Amino acid sequence: MKTLLAIIITATLSFGCAMLEGEQTTTDSGGGGTTSAPTGGRSTTPTVEPESAVTGQRISAGQNHTCGIKTDGTVKCWGSDSSDQSTVPTDLGSVSTIVAGGAFDGESGNGHTCGIKTDGTVKCWGSDSSGQSNIPADLGTVNSISAGRSHTCAIKTDGTAQCWGSDSYSQSTVPTDLGMVSSINAGYKH
Repeated sequence: MKTLLAIIITATLSFGCAMLEGEQTTTDSGGGGTTSAPTGGRSTTPTVEPESAVTGQRISAGQNHTCGIKTDGTVKCWGSDSSDQSTVPTDLGSVSTIVAGGAFDGESGNGHTCGIKTDGTVKCWGSDSSGQSNIPADLGTVNSISAGRSHTCAIKTDGTAQCWGSDSYSQSTVPTDLGMVSSINAGYKH
């Protein structure tokens, strides 16, 4: 059995997904997938997930679409595709992190998705109505990323934050005195 660590998942509005700390995962030798059972005083009723299920902090729910990274590093998205946010680019390759952003309060056409490729570079697709999918030329490699309504933020490998896209509330203007950061979350009401 393999003990999985706690994960962070970007979830929006009234839905999300998570795997809790202490969850035990075993592979079903009969080919039926993996069985996950909580430990540490939680319910012992296992849940069965198919072999192709996404794992770890590798799933993200946007306004009307969800994306996950399969065990082979490829991405699968589902749900709304109004701005091609669920159409995974054929040249994406393997990714280590995926984030789904999108519209808020019934807006449409703002969904976007970004992934950190295994080489640390970022690729975004879907709506670019405010530049949220247009990767800045000086971004370089990143450790983490977060997609908001119409903007995207990342933590670069040097520990500094960089944001792009809509700046209508200064949400993409990183404060000059922010310094190095360890986590970032682009909100949906911005």
